[in-house]
Amino acid sequence: MTMKELSEVRRLDREIEKDRQRLEELEVEAAAPGLFQRYRNSTADAGSEEQAKQMAALRCAIMEKQVRRVQEQRRLMQIAAGMRDSYTRQLFTLRFVDGKSWEEIALLLDGTPEAVKKFFFRYVKAHPDSIQK
Repeated sequence: MTMKELSEVRRLDREIEKDRQRLEELEVEAAAPGLFQRYRNSTADAGSEEQAKQMAALRCAIMEKQVRRVQEQRRLMQIAAGMRDSYTRQLFTLRFVDGKSWEEIALLLDGTPEAVKKFFFRYVKAHPDSIQK
């Protein structure tokens, strides 16, 4: 598993959040079409049909990404379960399953951001078969 693969849950979280924000914007526009219509060159009916299609597509995309996120989380939790050391398991789970920053992890594990990050990368170096850069 590569570092890029490990970070997939965090990337999916960001994508889902951006899609949710865009969906919310479209829903606001659909609820008050007169406010936004003057900025468009199309008729209200064509605009509302297009908005409905965009909203449906975004809802589907969000659900698909949520499913992928859960699948990735499960895979990462299986990897964490195979780690012998409790501290390493916690660090790995907090970072890659829960999406916490190094600063948040440091607070939870009573360390400094630099120390927890260094510990993790030492683990990676000592276990090249499990995680690759």
